[in-house]
Amino acid sequence: MPARRVFAWEPEEQWTSSEEREKKIEELSRELDESMDSNSGKGCLKAYLEKNEVWHIADIDYELRVDYRKYLKSTYSDSAVRSYLRGMDKAKLYAIRKHANTLKGKQEIAKNTDLIHELLFLPYHPNPAIAERYDCKVAIDKLVWDFRVNGSELCKRQL
Repeated sequence: MPARRVFAWEPEEQWTSSEEREKKIEELSRELDESMDSNSGKGCLKAYLEKNEVWHIADIDYELRVDYRKYLKSTYSDSAVRSYLRGMDKAKLYAIRKHANTLKGKQEIAKNTDLIHELLFLPYHPNPAIAERYDCKVAIDKLVWDFRVNGSELCKRQL
């Protein structure tokens, strides 16, 4: 499921207090501090995630990355866009590694059955060994696999 809110006309603020929101913002800041350098667009990413109500870096997905890229392209130069996207990718890889060290994460990596019905961006693969392999690739468009289309599950598993 995408990280963004499904119902845009019902913002989360309606059912959360300002203290809860501040707590979520502090937790997001802590996660970003742990996972990113200061010169990799941490402030810009934090503002963007807050605006889209994404409170954990583990909830970042490919669709959010595409939207973030569009947002950056309207404001920054191409070199800054690449640098900031690289920072977002490093933060996501940090979250993947952290999740993979938990028991639940190890079990999910062993199963890998839920991937055959999703949009898969290889640098965001739940297995950190696979995600790290595609971390520095230039042709990002070739690293997106859309398994949501109808097709044989056997074929999807083989890929």
